[in-house]
Amino acid sequence: MSSNEALISRLEKLKEITESQTSFDSQQARVILHELKIILIQKGYLSQDADKIDFSERIMYREILELAMIMGVKMQEFGEIQNYFRQLSFYYFENPDLPFSQRMFTLINVNLLMDLAFNKNDEYLVNLTQILASFPKFNSDIKFVLDVERCLQDNSITKLFKLQLNSPSELYDVFLQKVIDRIRRNLAKNVMKKTTRLTIEHLAKLLHFQNETEMYSFIESLDWQITENGEIKQKEEEVKISKSEIDQAKLNNILSYASRFNSLL
Repeated sequence: MSSNEALISRLEKLKEITESQTSFDSQQARVILHELKIILIQKGYLSQDADKIDFSERIMYREILELAMIMGVKMQEFGEIQNYFRQLSFYYFENPDLPFSQRMFTLINVNLLMDLAFNKNDEYLVNLTQILASFPKFNSDIKFVLDVERCLQDNSITKLFKLQLNSPSELYDVFLQKVIDRIRRNLAKNVMKKTTRLTIEHLAKLLHFQNETEMYSFIESLDWQITENGEIKQKEEEVKISKSEIDQAKLNNILSYASRFNSLL
């Protein structure tokens, strides 16, 4: 098998694994991507003269990078996602002779959502400006991200839940959840500053937790604690108790109410 045949064969296999709707074999995907990188190095695609490769090879290399970025999303390897998008940017923004990739705007949106999810506001604005300048006729393709940004600005969890239910791609899910967590943190910190008494009832209704585990994990992530009467305090107030000491029936009723409320959104 020639190097070109080996490259195409492995590319097709990587595409099959990465875009599978049933299961994703991350270990096999890693092996195939590693083999592809070796072939690319042997062919000089990763050399300093990589920008001189011909039209068809640029399309093929772009597709490999796209699949590698999708792998990064599915494995939640956020540094790898960023790394692959930097490389893809060359093909998306500096190769006007290449036709648009079907995955291009999905992956552009992934990068923007990752900026929002990780509170990288400056990077988000820079990336958004570049996209709007490069593709002025395709603003509708990033409308979903702009709607998410508006929810973040408004601290609106209910609107973001609606967007999440109608997400155009499953690749957005992990970042949407992180944006939800970011809004929850903003709301929780704001209400803690403005009130003298914050209860688990209030917090559950305000932040729309789906279950008890999600709520406790969130409270612990803020280094907050819960008193015997269900009040939430900051750690320095030394009032920590165990979960079992809270009225379980009362807590279940609260979370059930929040869950029913979410189902109406």
